[in-house]
Amino acid sequence: GDTRRTINLTMYGAFSVTASYSLSFVNVAIDGSGATGAYSSVVTVAAGGSLNLLRNSVIKNMALMSGNGAAVSLGSGSSLVMYASSIENCSATTGGGVYLNGGIMVMTGGSSIKNCTATNNGGGVFADLNELSMLTLTDATCSITGNTAASGGDLFYYQTMLSLSYPAGTITNAVGSGI
Repeated sequence: GDTRRTINLTMYGAFSVTASYSLSFVNVAIDGSGATGAYSSVVTVAAGGSLNLLRNSVIKNMALMSGNGAAVSLGSGSSLVMYASSIENCSATTGGGVYLNGGIMVMTGGSSIKNCTATNNGGGVFADLNELSMLTLTDATCSITGNTAASGGDLFYYQTMLSLSYPAGTITNAVGSGI
């Protein structure tokens, strides 16, 4: 329906998507305000799995005590599609919002990653060196902005391991090399 449903987490590592499976949230808010003992991403997507945040979905208020990708961690060959959705107010050691380790990420329909922080690198998104990752912002209404980190507030990537396409979207603070 049109009413957003909220999942209030009391722990992290709540969702794990394995190879050949897909998890979709439609008009769902996942709120980590009450979560404790945070050492694992809220959604971990393994090689060959996919996560879809669709139509007004949000992952918010996740704070990892240590670890990577407070909201989402993507493994090699996995994917994240965001359509008219957001990741916000999340924090981790690396990749405050999303940790890409060979995954494919597509943002469309006004999706955003905002107000996330990382102690080290990639407040919004961190693309790891180990595998080729792809990040695409498909239209001008998509953004990765307002995030903070020691390096690469919005986006941090290594060498040529990130294929980045944002001809119309906005990324205001990116650090890395090779593009």
